Amino acid sequence: MSDRALTVLYDADCGFCRWSVAWILRHVPAGSIVPRTIQSPEGQALLEAAGVPPQDRLRAAHAHRAGDPPQALRSGGDVAPMVAPLLRGRKGRAAGLGARALPGPVRRLLYGQVATNRVAIGRLVSQRRRAEADALLAAAGDGPRRDG
Repeated sequence: MSDRALTVLYDADCGFCRWSVAWILRHVPAGSIVPRTIQSPEGQALLEAAGVPPQDRLRAAHAHRAGDPPQALRSGGDVAPMVAPLLRGRKGRAAGLGARALPGPVRRLLYGQVATNRVAIGRLVSQRRRAEADALLAAAGDGPRRDG
């Protein structure tokens, strides 16, 4: 793991969220992303240090680069520009270009729509794909999975 690795916090109860973070892990250099659940002690400590109120913590994914002050934590659509430069491969580069090309307000609006509908969107992710994602996250050192 790099001393400047990006910690990405996601909802352990959301199958789509787990699948999304696993997709990112497949398309970035090893050790560049540290996945952690929002519900984990590490996730809660980081969100508390950044001043994210408890009622807002599960509304979005969050990202923080090691070595930066807690206030540098980004949430929701503002996570994409942090992840985009790390993406590799044909699919990763295409997603990264899209994330960088969108203006912030548009990116945040799109993220909000996906987040609001993540349960319905998550139904499109097969149980097999969710299981694969959970195995990848476990291999990356991110604790046990929950239902969803």
